[in-house]
Amino acid sequence: FLTRIRSHIEQFGDQYAAERDLVTAITNGMNEGDAADWVAKLHNEQAPELQDINRFIQLLRLRFENPDRVAENEEKLMEMKQGKRPLSDFIWDFRRSRAISWIGLKG
Repeated sequence: FLTRIRSHIEQFGDQYAAERDLVTAITNGMNEGDAADWVAKLHNEQAPELQDINRFIQLLRLRFENPDRVAENEEKLMEMKQGKRPLSDFIWDFRRSRAISWIGLKG
């Protein structure tokens, strides 16, 4: 989910008049289960994070990211070596591993 959010921000972020509008677009997709309850609570509390995309992403990661999985993926990144592979393959694996570290959400 976080990967999709980051991708949406990169592709369409400049099309929103305000950061609040971008956060709203993201939260509109969070309409089930724990995510829906969490978003409703933020709205009820009029949380300032709903006005700032970076603060919202940080709060989202703190709430839903699995710290064990993130640490594991960060360790994998640090252990990666190019070896005899072409640089393009190494870069692909690095980017893929980095993206996976964003996905470490509690299920």
